[in-house]
Amino acid sequence: MPYKLLGIGGSSIVSASSDGKTALKGYEVWDGDQRCAYREENGCENLLAKEECMYRLLGQHAHILECYGLIEVHPGVHSLHLERAPHGNVREFIGKNKTTPPSKHNRLRMALGVSNGMAHVHAKNVTHCDISCRNLFLFPDWCVKVGDFGSAIVDGDSSEANIVEEIRYELPLRGRAFEDRPSIKRELFALGSAIYEIMAWGMPFEDLNTDDIEQKYAAEEFPDVTRLLAGDIIHKCWTEKFDTAKDVEEAIKKLHQKVESDLSKGISFRVVL
Repeated sequence: MPYKLLGIGGSSIVSASSDGKTALKGYEVWDGDQRCAYREENGCENLLAKEECMYRLLGQHAHILECYGLIEVHPGVHSLHLERAPHGNVREFIGKNKTTPPSKHNRLRMALGVSNGMAHVHAKNVTHCDISCRNLFLFPDWCVKVGDFGSAIVDGDSSEANIVEEIRYELPLRGRAFEDRPSIKRELFALGSAIYEIMAWGMPFEDLNTDDIEQKYAAEEFPDVTRLLAGDIIHKCWTEKFDTAKDVEEAIKKLHQKVESDLSKGISFRVVL
C-alpha cells in the first residue's frame, strides 16, 4: 500500500504499516528504498528501544495499546510496530465529532477504560509522564487504550524523568517546588483532565491561552464540573484526594454500575451534553 502518514509527535513519526491494520512509530518513514519522512533527532534508536521495553513490561492488557516489537524498516533503522486504532486518538476523534458526542453512558465507558489502563500501568510500577487524550486511542465499542510510552519511566529508575504534561494536565505547585510535586499526584491530576476532556467533550479551559490557564490553576480555579457525570471524581483528581489510579478506577466503576442500573430501570440522569 502507498505510504500514509498518521501523525507527528515530539520526536517521532507515525505511519501506516503495509498491512494497513497496524502502525509504525519511528524517526524515519520508508516506502521501499525511498525515505519519505524523517526527524533529525539524537538517540532515536535508544528512545524506541526504551519504549518497546515499557510495552513488554506492561504486557497485554485490554486498555493498553498493543506493541508487536521493533522492526527494521531500513538497514539500521527501526520502528515500533503497534496496534492501529481505527478511530485515531481520542482528542482527534473529539475534534472531528465535536457537535455529535456519544452518549454520557458511552463517554463514561471511555473514562472507565482510561482509568483501568492507568491502574494497570501503575501496578507495573510504570509512570506514564504524559497522560493526555492525544495519547489515548479509540477502538470500536468505545474502548479506549493508553499508548505512547516514550516518556514513561519505571519506579526507581535513576535516570531523570522526562515529565511533559500539557499545561491543562499539569498539577499546580501548591506551595511546592516544581520537582517536589509527587509523581503519582501529577499522574492523577492528568488523569482527571483526561476524564474531563472525555466527559465534557472538550479540553479544560479550551478557549484560554497558556498564561491564563497557569494563572487559574495557581489560584485553584478549575473548570466547573458540578453538572458533569463523574464531575466529583474529576475534582478529586484535581485536588489530590485520590491516592492511586486504582482508587479512581473503582470510583468510576461504581458510578458506571449505578448509571447502568438506573438506565435498566428507565431512570434518567441530569448532566450536561
